[in-house]
Order: sequence, then structure tokens, then C-alpha cells
Amino acid sequence: MTRLNNFIFSDLLIFLLKDLNIKEILNYSLISKQTFKIIQNILTFNSKEINLIISYESFISYIFNDNHYENNNNNNNDSIKLINYKNIEYIICKTEKDQIYPILPTEIKEKCKNLKRIHFMNLIDSMYYTGSIYSNSHVHEQHKPIQYSFERVRLMWELGHRPGPPISNKKELSEYSYEQHQIYQYSFQILQHYKPTKMYLISNDDDYGFDLLRINNILNESSSSSSSSSSSSSFTGNYNQNNLPFSTKTIKFSNQNTPCSFIKCLLDNSENNYDNIKSISIRLCNVDEEDTKIKDEPISNQLFLKTFSNLSKNKSIKRLLFYPRLPEPDEKEIDFLENLIHCLKGNKHINTLGLVNYNIENDNDLSILNQLIDTTSFPIINTLYCNSESIEKISLHLNRNENINTLKIHISNYIPFKEFENFLISNQSKHLKTIKILYNCYFSFEKEIDQFKEIFLKNNKNLNLKNLFLRKN
Repeated sequence: MTRLNNFIFSDLLIFLLKDLNIKEILNYSLISKQTFKIIQNILTFNSKEINLIISYESFISYIFNDNHYENNNNNNNDSIKLINYKNIEYIICKTEKDQIYPILPTEIKEKCKNLKRIHFMNLIDSMYYTGSIYSNSHVHEQHKPIQYSFERVRLMWELGHRPGPPISNKKELSEYSYEQHQIYQYSFQILQHYKPTKMYLISNDDDYGFDLLRINNILNESSSSSSSSSSSSSFTGNYNQNNLPFSTKTIKFSNQNTPCSFIKCLLDNSENNYDNIKSISIRLCNVDEEDTKIKDEPISNQLFLKTFSNLSKNKSIKRLLFYPRLPEPDEKEIDFLENLIHCLKGNKHINTLGLVNYNIENDNDLSILNQLIDTTSFPIINTLYCNSESIEKISLHLNRNENINTLKIHISNYIPFKEFENFLISNQSKHLKTIKILYNCYFSFEKEIDQFKEIFLKNNKNLNLKNLFLRKN
């Protein structure tokens, strides 16, 4: 019988361990001493290859579990641990906390001397500089070689309550005033500490009176390459430029309107380089660079065309999603779709388009949308977002557009059971394979989920359409 050499066996184990939890990995490690050593080596030096996600709190407990007498007198105790924490360099984990101060405790650094980065997968709320809770020891901590990074960070601001305005340093704390909170130009250097892959922007105010209008610095701080010129840093005013590289790939305006100047800055590649941003979800509001407040009326044609004038030339954005501005307007923004299609002409890189903000209700809308079928002039859209009011016309578009394989229907207040049933009956697309129903997280949607599934099973006669997913948006 031929035995596998260690290199081949190690590669095989990486394949077998991929996406398993730590208990399942432990079962493999018990096969033999050789297997234990190889898996220990994978977990210590190559954990990213198997997508191992561990509990942050469990990891802390794990590395301090040798404090009793027997283990303290065993200098080789770390060698019998499946995760050799003294040599580990990178950890992917989740935490039970909503907020984390992005600096590791000294005790962990003493235990994990080779640790370079801890990456958190779950959603975390950012903390801001207040001038009262940060001691001189934190300045020291910033220069240690261990870094946090986060998959998802929620930047939330609220007037008069925690978390407060997004202040990053002493200078901003002294300059900020209540009267100027909307137009103050925050540095957002806080992002250099969280290093988010995805960020969600939220103005946590019922009347949307805390929408920030000068937020272009979010783009400037969205990658480590753009931060080296920063004169001062968040929290302490000191920034270690030897930080590990990072870049934000997704920005979503969850509950904050999107100033036109932000979009214009993002798309203008001649002046800026924000190639790291691949996905942008926006709530476009009627405010230009010189405005000091958001206007209630829809954005003008002139301002829209000015804002998206460089969309046709942009090569980095892959996902462009439009959501309604807040509070949601009653009137339809008549020329939105026509203006957007005009600006999309010539773009060859967007593959996902979201039209949740616009009701596609008539033949004229459908005619405008059908221009996307011409892929010599427009990008090839594979995934399309729409709202529940647009299902009928979107169905007709999909029957002609052979590029779209995924449709995502965003549901807000109206549950479109009948429209969804009609869509399935009339669907003739040979390329649509997946439908996703996205509903708001504050809905109790259990009964509706079952009803959507029942409608799908009963009415879907298209053998190409095989998948229906329902999830919170």
C-alpha cells in the first residue's frame, strides 16, 4: 500500500478541513500523531486556507487555560495544544460583543508573541473618540505589531446620544459644534483602526436630522494605501504606518442619505484612486457640494447627470445598488431610470444593478430598461435588484435579457404574493436560475416565507429556475 508523503497529505487535509468547525477538525486530529502535527501546523500557520472561524471569547479562554499548576510547570504545554497559540500569526473569529475597542490586551500579546492580526467576521459597531476613556497606555498599544481587522463595521452616529458624532481625535473633538454637525468635515481616521472589508453608514435619528453632508474622507480612509499621508490618527493622534495592508470593498448607506459629492468623488478616477471599492449601495439625496442641508424634492436631472458623469468610464465598481432616499418620498423620480441608463452607457464592469428605489410600472420604463440588452453599449448585468411593485415589468424584461441569472426582489411594506405567482407562471427565461426575496429585518416573516415557498413549488414550471432564497436584508 502506497503511503502519502507529508506534503500531499497536508494538501489533502486542507481540502478536507475547509469550512469545518473546531470540533470537527479535532476529530480528524485524533487519527494519529502525524495527523495531529500536520493539522496543528495548518491551524497555526495556514488557518486562512481552511476558513476556520473561532469564538474570540473561547480563544481567550483557550490560551489562558494553562494557568493551573501542572501546566505552568510544563514548558512544552503549547506543543500539545491543537492551536499552537505561541506561534500563531493570524486568527479569524467571531465575538459575542457588539463593540470592541480595537487594541489587544497586553496579556494576549505576551501569550501570542507572533500574532499579527485578528480578523472579526461578525458585525461590529464602531467606537469614537470622546477624550475621556483613553489612557496613555493606549498610545503605547498602537505601536505594537498586532492589528485588528473587521469584516463588517457599522459606522453609526446619533445627535446627543451614544455613539454620538464620528469624532476620531482631539482636534475634531475641540472643533466640533452642535450647530455645524451636518456640514463638519470629519476625518474618519477611525477606519484605520477597524480596517473594515464592508462598512454600513447609519444616521440613527428618527427625523434624519443627523445626515452628514461632508463624508468624502470615508473614501480617503478606506484603504491603507491612502492613509500614509494622514497627519493625525483616530483615538490617540498617532498612527503606525507599518500596519498590515487592508482595503474596504463594500460601502452601504443603510440609514444615511448619500450626498452627490460622495458619489462624484468615488467615480472620478482622474482625481482619485478608489479602486478598492467594488460595491456601493446608495440613497441618493438632493444635496450638492455647496449645500448645507438636504432638499426635500427629488434630485434634478442636471445634478444627477453631473454626479454620475464618470460612471461610463469607471472600471472598479461591480455592484451599484440604488435604494430610496430617506424618509422615503411619495413621488416617483420621473427621469431617474432614463438618466441612469444614459450614464451607464459605455461601462463594461458593473455586473449587479439595484433599482429598489424606482417602480418600473409602465411600457416606457420597460423600453428604457430593455436598452441593457445591448451589451455592445452597456455592461453585462448578471444580477438585478427590484422592488415588489416592479415584478410584472421585470418579468417581461427577463424574458428578453439572457444575461440575468439572479433576481433579488426587495420587499418593504407590500407583500407581492399575487405578482410573484404571475411572475412564475409567465417566466420564460432560459437563463434565470435564482430568485432571492429580501425582506426588512424588523418584519416577522415566518408565515410569508412558507407562503412564498408554496407558491414557488406550485407555479414554477421553468426547469432552469431552480433556487428560491428568502432572507433578511
